[in-house]
Amino acid sequence: MTVNENDLFQYLSDFYQTVDAKLNFLTQSVGMLKDHMTRLYGLKQDFDFPPARGHLKLKQNGCLKLLHMIDVVLRDAGIEYFLGYGNLLGAARTGGFIPWDDDVDICLMRDDFNRAVTILSQHFNHDGFFTTWGISGGIFKVLFTNKICVDLFPWDTYHSRMETDAAKQQFYENYMAAMNAAREMESDRQTLTENPDALVQSKYKNYDEIRNDIIMNHIAPDTACGDIFEGIDWQTYPERMAHFFHAKPFRREWIFPLGHIEFCGASFPAPNNVDAVLTTRFGDWCEFRPDFSRHSSPPFTYDELQMVRQFLEIKQ
Repeated sequence: MTVNENDLFQYLSDFYQTVDAKLNFLTQSVGMLKDHMTRLYGLKQDFDFPPARGHLKLKQNGCLKLLHMIDVVLRDAGIEYFLGYGNLLGAARTGGFIPWDDDVDICLMRDDFNRAVTILSQHFNHDGFFTTWGISGGIFKVLFTNKICVDLFPWDTYHSRMETDAAKQQFYENYMAAMNAAREMESDRQTLTENPDALVQSKYKNYDEIRNDIIMNHIAPDTACGDIFEGIDWQTYPERMAHFFHAKPFRREWIFPLGHIEFCGASFPAPNNVDAVLTTRFGDWCEFRPDFSRHSSPPFTYDELQMVRQFLEIKQ
């Protein structure tokens, strides 16, 4: 049977047009679904969401126990940290996890972060525990069975307090430029991994060089009253691809001296002005919205279940 080239071309053209139309329709549908979910969450903001169950609840319990273990190590070493992001949000709203959250996030200032990486690496690389870096290279992770996870995020101190709108705008522009430089550096790393002889574009070798050059302008941080900002070296891959950066400064007095907050029946370090930190990070944090968390939590295998249950039974 002979295939007419014109017919084949027409068939392929029609096929790809159909696929493209379906993808566009799917994209629009997903956008509409998100809008509907947001409206429903707004209508139900006083609704008590059911807590996690099954594997997700087990994962939350495991993360909480791992947090307690890390807390002991960091306190013994004199390292300050504070609850952050979804965990701080959940603690402020209900005193526990956001129902769909599946890990724990803690934040540390840069010097404490660097010390914590060294100390936790020594404590948690045995018997099912291990440490690693996130995909972007800036989140430090302590894990058990690869699914029980506590993430450590580095924060930095600016060289001054941003008193004017012009100063905040300059910081925003510098932060964006630093993030773009970080993406270029990461792209070069990937290129060199695949081809060691390839030419690279970035003049920077690490995130510290980028931060010190573009954001700090080689001025030392003001640790007495300088504003605080989230490190450029840990935004997640989807955030980087969507050009969503965390270029919002936090007043030092919102965070330090640290206070405490109840989380899952225990007291943990937290910013002393939780409302200011959450409002700066999330906006109206009192309203649950589906975009507060994008986690998708894979279930445990049967062998992993056994390990996690045994882990939870061990007394500290």
